[in-house]
Amino acid sequence: MLDTLLYSNKPSKEKLDTLKNVYNITISDSIIEEVNTMCNLGEGIYERAVAEEQARQAIETEKLLKKMENENKAEREALDKKRIQELIAAGLDPDTVKRIMSN
Repeated sequence: MLDTLLYSNKPSKEKLDTLKNVYNITISDSIIEEVNTMCNLGEGIYERAVAEEQARQAIETEKLLKKMENENKAEREALDKKRIQELIAAGLDPDTVKRIMSN
């Protein structure tokens, strides 16, 4: 019976029907109210768990994006350094190299 009430994803109407038909429990207004309250609490717990998971995933996504951004920045800096070395090796003066790199 507890399984019907606590662990079932059925709507409260189905839970009440099960209590009545399977367990032969007389369904009073107070039982209807309590089952509805319990179902609402369960939905609230589920919604909170979903919201917490979404927040956790958002944080993890933000961390991953930041890591990728840092890796891309390091890669760009390495490519820029290599390009500067190539331009200097080609005989360009520092001012010309700066002008090229700023574009």
